[in-house]
Amino acid sequence: MKKNIAFVLLLTSIFLFSGCGDKSDPSDKISLGLMSDTASIPFVLADLSGYFENQGVEIEIHIFQSALDRDSALQANTINAVSSDLISAGFLKESGNTLIISSRTECGYAILSSPDSDIKSPHDLEGKKVGLSTNTLMEYLLDLTVEKYGISDISKTNIPIMPARLEMLRENQIDAATLPDPLTYLAQKDNSKVIATNEDLGVYPGVILFKESFVSENPEAIKGFYVAYNRAVDKINDSGLEDYMEEINQIMNFPEPVLTDLHNLKYTHSSLPTEENLASALKWLYGKGFISELYSYEDMVLTD
Repeated sequence: MKKNIAFVLLLTSIFLFSGCGDKSDPSDKISLGLMSDTASIPFVLADLSGYFENQGVEIEIHIFQSALDRDSALQANTINAVSSDLISAGFLKESGNTLIISSRTECGYAILSSPDSDIKSPHDLEGKKVGLSTNTLMEYLLDLTVEKYGISDISKTNIPIMPARLEMLRENQIDAATLPDPLTYLAQKDNSKVIATNEDLGVYPGVILFKESFVSENPEAIKGFYVAYNRAVDKINDSGLEDYMEEINQIMNFPEPVLTDLHNLKYTHSSLPTEENLASALKWLYGKGFISELYSYEDMVLTD
């Protein structure tokens, strides 16, 4: 396994929006924070296959199990790029971080019922206890579902660590939960049912964020980064992940039963999030008082 893959678990005592200076890293090394989800697989495969190295891109990958740990590392300047989402991007913009969305990522998200639950449709979530991480993408997706289906009563249970959320769902300690792929696959193996997905809502919220200073100082590294990513996407679509499954699992720490579900993954080349998706996320943040203004697309997205 390549030595430049690093596993990181930071203490959650670092408050997500603590004031940290934006230290400009003079090097051209990309220190990329990824979540343990399917959106991260092309980046990991690009590294394992030497595609970043072929483009002259020096990269170090860090894997996180919670959004809080990931964003805390960003605040502490441990990483200069991160696989994130439109909700976190809005929070970080409001807190004064100089970050720019450079592309969208591809990961599915779902609300799933517990194995013994009688929940079969979004309307059945009425009065039920749903596990999620509050003030994050997961709560945003649940709120959109509540709005779309006219649900008037729902109980939100904050469970920030995703594997713990999955376990509580499995043990029927909550009625439903919001989870990303591939944990959604594992939940379904335990007889959970998919109640709603981000695709049902027309929302594709995953993004890559870079420090703006890094982007301006290292345009060739950014270009090479996405050339390598697109090459990994082509490899996955053409020949699958079979040859790299064991290494990817060691790096991503996916639960063993989900590996068979990764064979049919398909991705598209890098692209930007839609203006509609960003506007929807910012509207939710603004409505909850989390941001002070509705930032423009140009304020947040690398469009040049």
